[in-house]
Amino acid sequence: MTEQELFLAQLFNPKAMAVYARVQGKRFVHYTSAQNGLTIIKNAEMWMRHASVMNDFMEIEHGAECLKAAWDSQAGQVFKTWLAGLFDGFLDRLVNEYNNGQEHLKNETYLTSVSVHEDGAEDAYGRLSMWRAYGATTGVALVVNPTAFMGDSEVLGAYSAPVIYQNHGEFVAWYAEWTATLMAQEAMLKALGPDEVFAYLIHAFRQILLCTKHPGFYEEQEWRIYHTPAFDGGPDKALVKSFETVHGVPQPVMKIPLRPEVGVPGLAIRELLDRVIIGPTEHAYPIYLAFKDALQAAGIEGAGAKITRSNIPLRQ
Repeated sequence: MTEQELFLAQLFNPKAMAVYARVQGKRFVHYTSAQNGLTIIKNAEMWMRHASVMNDFMEIEHGAECLKAAWDSQAGQVFKTWLAGLFDGFLDRLVNEYNNGQEHLKNETYLTSVSVHEDGAEDAYGRLSMWRAYGATTGVALVVNPTAFMGDSEVLGAYSAPVIYQNHGEFVAWYAEWTATLMAQEAMLKALGPDEVFAYLIHAFRQILLCTKHPGFYEEQEWRIYHTPAFDGGPDKALVKSFETVHGVPQPVMKIPLRPEVGVPGLAIRELLDRVIIGPTEHAYPIYLAFKDALQAAGIEGAGAKITRSNIPLRQ
């Protein structure tokens, strides 16, 4: 990333860039059932599920509501007036693109999530709230290296960003500060030209809509991977669309291949997986044996040493 690209990223996505800086060097973790975790390793693929069937569906609504509240606020009116004068026809173009794209984002987006993994106690125990939410009676945590999640992939057509936790009021107050910073850079933005400024703003609005959640979820420290075919390309990408049945519900999924031939640094399962934590369960030993066998079959050295059991005394 050039110096100018870094400046623009910080200008248009300041909260996300602040999180990027904070989590440098940290690993990520995916909490799931033992059955699903084993499937991820054996098949070397991770599923992105349709937003309408995930817990996250209403969180997309939350991001859209935050953005609408800010757009209609006093600060939003000032920003719209400024945008109208920045380039001829720019405001109408932006509004039309956002309105047309919003239905795609809500109805055609595929998501999967990881969380920031904290060193120390979480290496041994995992995170109690996540075991309660996702572990059931046979949960695992797949701790993964960060390389594949810290950048966008044109190969996959999948993009990753940290979730920002704000309620409506907090978001509107932040939006006023953010747009004031943008307006202060008017001369530089005019020099960039309408197409580049448009692309940065649409990307920022999209990320806000997909990656803004209520602050009550803050402890999840979520990092979201998302794909919307209308924006990110279709059959020419490495993602594989399939129809699967999950909990009795037939549904479309996008499969992320965790294989070296895809060409995404750090995405191959042998590079991606750092360790497995078996969650609180009375079946820890057979789960350990199953994962040890799967890691060995995947060519991961020292498989047994990469699996640990959380001994949090959680009663399910």
